[in-house]
Parts: sequence; structure tokens; C-alpha cells
Amino acid sequence: MIRLSSIVARLAPPATTLALVEGVAELRAVRQAPPAHLLPAAWVVPVGDAAGPARAVNAPRQTVSVTFGVVLAVSDRSDPRGGASADALTDVRHMVLGRLLGWTPDGAGACAFAGGEVLELETAALWWIDRYTVPLHLRP
Repeated sequence: MIRLSSIVARLAPPATTLALVEGVAELRAVRQAPPAHLLPAAWVVPVGDAAGPARAVNAPRQTVSVTFGVVLAVSDRSDPRGGASADALTDVRHMVLGRLLGWTPDGAGACAFAGGEVLELETAALWWIDRYTVPLHLRP
């Protein structure tokens, strides 16, 4: 499997202009009250995996597609119509995509973009998740 901490490190400042990059444990705490002074922010979360067929030619092996998410939060306070937050989200998504697309975490294949969607719209922040997949080739 892949280490989510390596993805957090890949996205952390100064490599990006994100004010905060953390993991799933920290996300739970801030969903109730996003820290406006630390936006835009990202949290790297596990999403799932899908195993391909097992093969046994000389030694067992299997390909697994690991999916992880990057939850993004951008400020939604300055624009009551949401245009500024939508533009900020587009910029942040593009920046994250630039850091992850084609990158190969240790022991895995290249990251591929798998889609994204709105998680929540609220008065303090716009929450979005982009999903990425990484192929792993398992061997004993």
C-alpha cells in the first residue's frame, strides 16, 4: 500500500501555496469549524482500493489500484455569490493536480486523476474532494 504521509509531504508548503496540509485524523477535527486563517487547506484521505486478478507464474503477484482523496477547503466568506471561492478552488485544484499527476510514490506506479466533487457548501468554506489512483504491483 502507499503511505499517505508521502502525499502530505508532496503537497506541503513551500511546494504549494496551501496554508495547511494534513491527514485524515486532523480533518475530522476541523470539519466542524474550518480555520479561516489557514485556508486554502488540504487533507489527504484513504478512499479505497480495487484488486485485479491474482496471477501465479513462478511467484504470486497481483495488481491493486489504490485510490486516495485530497479534500480541499477554500474560504467562502468574501463573496456571497460564490464566484471568488469557485475561482480559488479551481486554482488550488490545478496546483494540487500539478504536484500529483504522473508522480510516482515509493513502490507504486504513477498517480492518475480519477475525478472530483463537492463535499459541502457552507458559509465559512467550500469543501471539495479530488480522487487519485495509483497502481501497485503486489508480490510476496
